[in-house]
Amino acid sequence: MFAVDAVTADAIRQAFNKGGEIAAVVEFRRHYPLLANNENARSFVHAIAGWQAIAPPPLPLRRSKKPRVERALQK
Repeated sequence: MFAVDAVTADAIRQAFNKGGEIAAVVEFRRHYPLLANNENARSFVHAIAGWQAIAPPPLPLRRSKKPRVERALQK
């Protein structure tokens, strides 16, 4: 098991888009030299190249300072 940071994933994705699968495998192996199996590296590259950015979580709802009961009585 290994972790891939955003910078490394971007470098692998750029290599895949510009130079194809083999260039991406070379870039992957440059960052992870201990993963020597090219077949596994190819599957990792395909997985990394297919990643989409995760959308940021929605902003929390803003609550008013007055409780609802007080607002209803004021009307």
